[in-house]
Amino acid sequence: MKYLVDLTLFLKVLILEILKAGSMTIRDVDEAKEEPFLYASGWRGPGYIRMKGLVSIRSLFNRLVYLLALKIVAEVPNVGFVIGNVTGGVTTGYLLSRMLSTLLGRNIPLCWVKGTRADGSEHYPFAFTDVEKVERASMLLLKRVMSSDRALDIDFVAGLSPSGIPAGYRLAELLSAIRGYDIPFVYVREKRKKGGHKEMITGIKQNPLVKGTGLAIGHVGNLETSSFVSSVLEEEGYKAINVLDLLSPGDAEYLSKTEMHAGDTSLILPGAKGLVTEELVNFSKTTTKSVLYFRKLGFVVEDACTMLYYGNKNADKVIKENAFNMHALFTLSDMLDVAKTNKTHAIKLIGKYREFLKDTIKWNKDRGYEQVKTGGTQ
Repeated sequence: MKYLVDLTLFLKVLILEILKAGSMTIRDVDEAKEEPFLYASGWRGPGYIRMKGLVSIRSLFNRLVYLLALKIVAEVPNVGFVIGNVTGGVTTGYLLSRMLSTLLGRNIPLCWVKGTRADGSEHYPFAFTDVEKVERASMLLLKRVMSSDRALDIDFVAGLSPSGIPAGYRLAELLSAIRGYDIPFVYVREKRKKGGHKEMITGIKQNPLVKGTGLAIGHVGNLETSSFVSSVLEEEGYKAINVLDLLSPGDAEYLSKTEMHAGDTSLILPGAKGLVTEELVNFSKTTTKSVLYFRKLGFVVEDACTMLYYGNKNADKVIKENAFNMHALFTLSDMLDVAKTNKTHAIKLIGKYREFLKDTIKWNKDRGYEQVKTGGTQ
């Protein structure tokens, strides 16, 4: 007997899980005069969705990225490497590169890139790594953690963005498998977010299991930065264990060899096609800048992907003008449909959010908002 899987229905179930995790906030900008959210594009809007915060709910986050990976295999089978935009695109990009490497049977390296929100800059720091390097770093960290008398004190793992994210996420997975229960992962930003919810640590607010003591992991190539992660955790009211305190003298040097080295493109085969990756795309400003930047570096970049795409017509126009394809798992309209059906948010506010989607820039101008040129989430 042949069984068919209704992915549309499955996606609705996952979207409902996202909503129940408290990921979507809608403010009453017009009647209650609540402050609108400031997005990375510099434009404002009544709603904000913390997709990146789902990194701490690994059971949900992994399923979302796996479905995205299946979509990419079907629609971009010739993908050569993944470009993860800092910060939310790094965790998504790491998992996507790992899953695509397995599904396609070849190495799909990960590249993180940061700074593409800035205007007027020609240089954005970027670096490449691959699944094997991340695995080597994670296994060494696991070995040292498990041989420490502080192993059972660790309640969650916190990695510094960007290079502490892949190894930290993988270490949390490995520790969870050994412990038999979930050890959440969160990541620490290098500086506080300007827009959205202005968080310094991503993932904490969406998972009540994040509590107690966090293992602080800095940049893999410079683990001295773990002290910064420890200080941020302690400022937020958590206890912290600095990973450096668990390592032997030669470990830091070994780990530096598994680091993402800036500007090194030796992992990329000639002619390999890049795939820009984000966890969420609204106005597509950061996505477009990364596409154009990597094209300028000489790479072929014709595609971008995301779990959630707002689907506003202003972004559609920018994407078309710059000749690349957007591959989205679901749209904001899909999400609002699920919210309305399951009554997770006030119907009136859902309607207001839909009005914003019709013409996002007009929505801003009608309310007297000008674009903030420096962006909202740097």
